[in-house]
Amino acid sequence: MEIPAYTCGNDSQGLFSFGHLIKHMNTIEKPKKMSQQPFSVKEAKPPFYDIEYQPRLVEEVVLRVIVGHAEEPAYRQERDALYSIQDQEEREEAFQVLNAKWYERLGLSEPLQQVLETWPILKSRTHTCVLVKARSKKDVGAELYVAATNGHVDRESRSLVIQVTPELLAQSEPLLTFLRRELLHIVDMLDPEFGYQPTLPISEMGPTHQRFLQERYRVLWDIIVDGRLLRRGWLPASIRDQHRKRFLNTFAGPPRDLETVFVFFFEQWPHTHQELVSFCCAPETWFVSANPVSTSKGHCSLCNLPSFDLIGAKSILPRTLLAQIQDDNPHWQAEHPICRHCADLYELRLK
Repeated sequence: MEIPAYTCGNDSQGLFSFGHLIKHMNTIEKPKKMSQQPFSVKEAKPPFYDIEYQPRLVEEVVLRVIVGHAEEPAYRQERDALYSIQDQEEREEAFQVLNAKWYERLGLSEPLQQVLETWPILKSRTHTCVLVKARSKKDVGAELYVAATNGHVDRESRSLVIQVTPELLAQSEPLLTFLRRELLHIVDMLDPEFGYQPTLPISEMGPTHQRFLQERYRVLWDIIVDGRLLRRGWLPASIRDQHRKRFLNTFAGPPRDLETVFVFFFEQWPHTHQELVSFCCAPETWFVSANPVSTSKGHCSLCNLPSFDLIGAKSILPRTLLAQIQDDNPHWQAEHPICRHCADLYELRLK
């Protein structure tokens, strides 16, 4: 499957990599003409790996962190000197080099480097990592981009793209937690043993049920990610109970069986993509209790799954929501009960 290459919005400055070009700052009063190509600095040992940064993001983070810092006067002095450069293009490139140097000097690149070293597969199966500014907090996250050539996918066709806000990038501990969570998902996607597939089986019950399965998969995937992070001491113990509550709110079934399945996913490893899909699509096949049907009061008319929390859609949901459900499910009648989870999914779509 071919995924379009990532572009960095309207930032005409492009991307650059940190490295030895920072040494030019020692002669900033008489700057040399610098190349218009993005900075490209490789690791000393193979496989070569690029970490690229959006200049605007780096500048915002440095300006945020340097305020009140012991070295702020030194930074301001170097920065002020750049305004004497007459050529606008040279001046902009000089600012990029300055900010790159101080980004490293302030230790802002260390959290990402630490996570990349934690899971070597990130470097061995992708060829570059790109950090760009997220347009909003809801856009924050990491993605794996693949450009297949003639159906062939290799290391050079895979790239990591991390969208992050300057506020998050300036806070080392929250950033480290964020990167561990996001990139451990990517580790699973890259691991052949996990066997990740980008799509779930097509549901015969329509788009509502398909979204329901996607939400279930997301819940399970987050569980197996945070379970591993907790065992390494990188998350507080309270995270287990948070995931347990989310799991029980997402899946219906005999309480004892649900507890067993939760422990299996949260506390054990390894797992596979197919295991997650199997439980998402048919959780009842994982249960051993003799009478699982008795754990619900009926089936949702949208997802067709048993539920304790069925609601009368026509009497509770707004007309706009009912219309959206009927557009997606032409044979559905507003008099039919639906589960609270399906109702919540539709409410989120309208926000």
